[in-house]
Amino acid sequence: MAHKIKFLFIGKAKNKHYEALESDYLNRLNKMIKSECRILPDGRVDDVTQRRQKETESLLDEITGQDFVIVLDETGQNLTTQGMTQKLSQWLMMPQRLVFVVGGAYGFDKGEAHNKSAFLKRANAILCLSQMTLPHELARVVLVEQIYRSFTLLNNIGYHH
Repeated sequence: MAHKIKFLFIGKAKNKHYEALESDYLNRLNKMIKSECRILPDGRVDDVTQRRQKETESLLDEITGQDFVIVLDETGQNLTTQGMTQKLSQWLMMPQRLVFVVGGAYGFDKGEAHNKSAFLKRANAILCLSQMTLPHELARVVLVEQIYRSFTLLNNIGYHH
């Protein structure tokens, strides 16, 4: 059974309100399951391709072969809150650490042939939060809140209504 959740995010939040919300939901979540949030530096290069490569490499460095990796990407599966709760319930039964990943503002390295990213191929699951484009800082808040919401549903805590 998974005993820990790791969040991997690229770039510090530039908006203090997003940062405060993210921190609040992480603190709430930590009361239910041990979670860790690693914020990796953004690529800091002007060339978007090089930036994606650099950020993707830093994400890969944080993931072990034993991790169950869930990546947020526009090509992923769009779930309802109930659907997310069901998936999370299944994932928590596995022995691997769950690692949720939100890439940088420009997404993940697309690979040589601009096919599916090597990073996305490494993912065990790919989720999409919305068909609309969200700032990656907001996507982080939504992800952590939805994980928290799922835990409240799984534990019959009165948060979701």
